[in-house]
Amino acid sequence: MKKFITLLLVSFLLMTNVFAGGFAGVNAGPSFDIYTMKYEGMSERSDTFMDSGVAFDLYSTFFFGEKENIGLGIKLGADANISTSYDGHDVSNDFAETDFTPAVTFQYRIGLTDSIDLLLGAGLEYAYHGKSSSGDGYFESYSFHSFAVSANTDFAFRFGHFGILAGVNLGVPFMTIVNSSYGGHSDSMNIGKLGVQVTPHAGVFYCW
Repeated sequence: MKKFITLLLVSFLLMTNVFAGGFAGVNAGPSFDIYTMKYEGMSERSDTFMDSGVAFDLYSTFFFGEKENIGLGIKLGADANISTSYDGHDVSNDFAETDFTPAVTFQYRIGLTDSIDLLLGAGLEYAYHGKSSSGDGYFESYSFHSFAVSANTDFAFRFGHFGILAGVNLGVPFMTIVNSSYGGHSDSMNIGKLGVQVTPHAGVFYCW
């Protein structure tokens, strides 16, 4: 995991030197997630959950081409979970409190005015979260690896080299793998996760 994060950060820095136009910044906003989980080998069982939390993103978009309206976006995000409910019951303590969510998207920029752009993006997002607990003579841990289609609609308001970004991210998961360990035994399970995560956000950026 540390190597993966380091690789993303190095790629993030190298790409700022490759593309002439772009911007980088930070944003934050509430996240809302509703999804149904179906477990491998248990065709009759499905659980529906609702999550809420706060998402924080470090992001950058690099534009290329003659008009610099097509670009590549990179996001390094963290999602702090506040509450999780299942069938109306609070089960927040049974799930990870923080997600690590990098994403890569293709971006299309539409210039509305000289200082306002509309950004439309779509790509892939990976989410990792883990949980562990221990007690008298036992230790258990779980790690969730989810892959999702990611899309965004943003408005960028530019004031010289600085600006404000406001919009919404949308994530639709298509595969989740759960690795578990308990009492020296480990297991891996594929989980069907169907749902959507909506994250309105706002932040600041620097453009070049």
